[in-house]
Amino acid sequence: MRIRTALRQYAPGTTTIIIAQRLASVQAADIIIVMDNGRIDAMGMHEYLLEQQ
Repeated sequence: MRIRTALRQYAPGTTTIIIAQRLASVQAADIIIVMDNGRIDAMGMHEYLLEQQ
């Protein structure tokens, strides 16, 4: 959480790639890419991905 906060504060507007297993780590991301077995399974904002379940 501290890393994400620091990135928003000190490097606003930059593209950041976060690889995570925990939902909380990517929940606020502009675009989330869900991968399964090395392939893209879904892509979109958090709310959209929840609707697609």
